[in-house]
Amino acid sequence: MAQQSICIVGGGVSGVGLAWCFAKAKQLKILNDVPSIMLIHDQSQLGGHSYSYPVTVNGVTYDIDLGVQMIAPAGYPAVMSMLGQPEFQDVPLQDVPLNLSCAFPPVSGQTPYWGNFAGYQNTPLWQQGKADCATFQWLIETRPDVKATLAQFLQENAARFQNLQNFENYFLDPYMSIMNGYGSALLDEVTVLELAPLFDLGLAKFTAPGVGFKRFAKGSGQWITTMYEFAQSVLGPNLNVLLGETVGQVWPASPKPMVQLLSEPTPRAYDAVVLTIDMLHCSQVLHNANNALWSSVYAKYVGTNDADNQTNSVWPLIPGYCYLHQDRSIFAPNMPWPPQETLQFTAYWATQQTPYDITYSFTTYVEKALMGVTDPAFEYYLTMYGFDPTKVSGVPIPAATKTTTSMNWTHGMWLPFFMEAQKQAFHLAQGASQYQTPYPNQSKTGIFFAGNNLTMDSEEGALASALVVADYAFDIPYANLLLPVSLGSKPWEVYALALAEIYALYHRLMFPSAKGSGAAPVLQRLSAR
Repeated sequence: MAQQSICIVGGGVSGVGLAWCFAKAKQLKILNDVPSIMLIHDQSQLGGHSYSYPVTVNGVTYDIDLGVQMIAPAGYPAVMSMLGQPEFQDVPLQDVPLNLSCAFPPVSGQTPYWGNFAGYQNTPLWQQGKADCATFQWLIETRPDVKATLAQFLQENAARFQNLQNFENYFLDPYMSIMNGYGSALLDEVTVLELAPLFDLGLAKFTAPGVGFKRFAKGSGQWITTMYEFAQSVLGPNLNVLLGETVGQVWPASPKPMVQLLSEPTPRAYDAVVLTIDMLHCSQVLHNANNALWSSVYAKYVGTNDADNQTNSVWPLIPGYCYLHQDRSIFAPNMPWPPQETLQFTAYWATQQTPYDITYSFTTYVEKALMGVTDPAFEYYLTMYGFDPTKVSGVPIPAATKTTTSMNWTHGMWLPFFMEAQKQAFHLAQGASQYQTPYPNQSKTGIFFAGNNLTMDSEEGALASALVVADYAFDIPYANLLLPVSLGSKPWEVYALALAEIYALYHRLMFPSAKGSGAAPVLQRLSAR
């Protein structure tokens, strides 16, 4: 490996996962010489969107996830392959039944609501929509036109519904909002083909709880910590971490790219820099007077920061604000208490009109139901907004006196092909690889990018992006890193699914093949090793 020093910016799944890739490659003797790695994270604890916050109730400490709440193993083959490695044997998963409810603005002083579980299916709203819910599920499962968007699909089948508008407003829009980023149903962007697997696997259901979900039993932060501890144990002094430090600027330079910390007057030079932060923050650190490629490369593919709406001109990212709190008033009134659902989609407060303004809806997770905690004193809720709640009057945020902690981020969507055009063009902003023939118009900047903005908004997407960049930028074959350690049939099946998924993300999204490009397919290179 030619690189002698590497800076990884961001300590979430992608950043720590990339450090794990180097360690795993050394353990497997794929790498003989490991470079010096500096991991910089702006929080006091690693984790990013997989940050777990500890709370103590009656002498028992619980780790509550602030970002990710659950995973779907059937759709997370890379994560499951990683968790099958020996170093993760003490990172347990816990089954989670997805009981969800949806609450809406009041009618005659009462809250219209419904749930996908029996206890919440005796309401007038459910009675009005249950037949259309069953119709939609049947249509999705048979999917006569897989190429259509959901909006097109509904219009083509409108005659099959008793009240299509009611179904969209009170059933489908809330459900898709939960999936896509709170307050965004995106029916005209999601295709039937993309949604159907969730119904096929039982993950998504209107008429019954979703099945097939798990959570990290000790918080997703344990997964990140285990990654880091393994990397530290294998790499030793070759891995250093700066916590609580913010990168202010990054720019390409000759002979090495530069990284400027806000706390230091002198920039640091590295042979390679990997930015694993989201595109909003990438635009912030790259947009500086030292960056000669800003206008010609990064402004075009990364985008110009627009702090007012937490997005930029290229990537229509969704803002995420989350509050861990003990404020019961965040829930819609006149509903069962204590809540029986895992989460509540709340449009009750989203402008008191009919139907409501989905833009200002939000979701609250009932941590006791999610985590399976039985202590009645454990009363914690995680409320997530797809907008800045401090700028919208009439929509409540948890009371400051009852808020434990909060965080915010920008994210995309769980579908890999959401913002497909931006993802497919982005390889021209990636630095040219030393190990693959450069794409036309690529520059040898030594600056690379990973993170779920480039794949899909999930731990799976974040990890997959790290594995792809490890291969592309540093010649570490992801297939070797995820090899099953047992010869049972299931580990090999999961491994095969992981390879197929990562390969597809690699060559369709992050580094798509182009006419005139000499980039060799990954599997060809692997077979020659």
